[in-house]
Amino acid sequence: MTLKMPATKDEILKLINGMGKEEINGLLWSRGDIEHEMHSGQLEMWKFIDNAEYIKIVIHCGRGYGKTWGLLGYAIRYAIKNPGSRIVIATQTRESAKQILIPTLQLMTSNIPSKYKPKWRSQGHCIDVGNESTIVAEGADDDNGDKLRGPYAHLIVCDEFGFWRNPKYVVNDILLPQAQRVNGKLVITTTTPKTLGHEFYYFRNECKNKNTYMMKTVYDNPRLTSQQTEKYAEECGGLDSISFRREYLCEDVVDTNFAVIPEFKKDIHVVNEIEIPKYRDFYVGMDLGFKDFTFVVFCFYDFFNARIVVMDELCLSAELTSNIAIKIKEKESELFKGFEPLLRVSDNDIQQLYDLNVNFGLKFVPATKYDKEESINRLRGVFGDNKIIINKRCINLIDQLLLGVYNNSRKDYERTPGLGHLDGIDALRYLIRKINYNKNPVPEHSGLSAYNNPIPFKKNKQKTAFMEILNGTK
Repeated sequence: MTLKMPATKDEILKLINGMGKEEINGLLWSRGDIEHEMHSGQLEMWKFIDNAEYIKIVIHCGRGYGKTWGLLGYAIRYAIKNPGSRIVIATQTRESAKQILIPTLQLMTSNIPSKYKPKWRSQGHCIDVGNESTIVAEGADDDNGDKLRGPYAHLIVCDEFGFWRNPKYVVNDILLPQAQRVNGKLVITTTTPKTLGHEFYYFRNECKNKNTYMMKTVYDNPRLTSQQTEKYAEECGGLDSISFRREYLCEDVVDTNFAVIPEFKKDIHVVNEIEIPKYRDFYVGMDLGFKDFTFVVFCFYDFFNARIVVMDELCLSAELTSNIAIKIKEKESELFKGFEPLLRVSDNDIQQLYDLNVNFGLKFVPATKYDKEESINRLRGVFGDNKIIINKRCINLIDQLLLGVYNNSRKDYERTPGLGHLDGIDALRYLIRKINYNKNPVPEHSGLSAYNNPIPFKKNKQKTAFMEILNGTK
């Protein structure tokens, strides 16, 4: 398919004068000179990739920008200009490769003669440009990405990356080594994921640090007028709608319609330091897992401020029961300073709870698991009433509260590699059902009231003396 173009201006003019528009266009395609098929923003993407000095590149675009068109064109151009090259385009699934790439290729080449057109080959699931270069198209979610394995790849394009199930594994374990073998490049492109817990953000941060991150919003799209942009916004629910901000402005937003704990506010509920009063009751909540996380939260109930205080967490994966027990004991010793928790509660894997009790001296009572929705709503109420604070060191719990969403059916949490199955939220909701909110932690021998309600103080001196005793300063 690749033809040799004439070298001089006179030769070019003579050839063009004897050819029709489609034939001229086909001749340009045969050389890989297809810049005329792109808009200015897509050509800017090409230049950005060409100039990138790091192997990974992220192109973050608003909906309708033409990223798939632009990057398919870049792949074809590379393949034609570099005979014998191997290129991989990874979409979400093999089916989406056919449903998206084939129609895009057909439209892109609709105005050139058949003899110049790149051909889709069902056998091999690839695009053939006719010079021993191959553009393989496969799905990242199919067979855990195994169909994407190969010996090498000069260029890899990861399309709609923000919707892959296991992107970090597929990129780092399957695709990246192929590019490294031939000093190739790996380009990630997507609109903003629905959940901020998606591993896209891991790669975005990496490429920001390497100056290989590009973002283009709807306002950067050279094909759209202001009237068209306003129409898109109106169809999404307005300029301030979550849909428009996420899909067209590339903003990091959680859809409150799908957020599990929308009342959580990081600036309100997360604190740098926690002062532990002299009298308080400690609690431990746990959600057991193996494939998912085993998540443990360590708390105390601040009776006189009527709030739950989350001191620390454990987030463990595929651990032996003995290791879980050791780490819980170490954390309790560190946080509780020799005091036993008033209660430990866990989801009711009876065998494992029995082992923890009999073999390791850690007694957990089974969680009350009926009516999950009620317990989630109760937790939402705790955050909504600002009756809880969380130490900033609880990074996994904070991420789950901030980013955790339901799946599309709203029947279960959305499971993501970064956030797991929101096991920290479950550990916390199990615990809040079991806390004894009426128990006054002040012992009788302290000389203070042992009633279940805080003492009404009438004199400042009395109040000052009480607070000194309560905080252990007297």
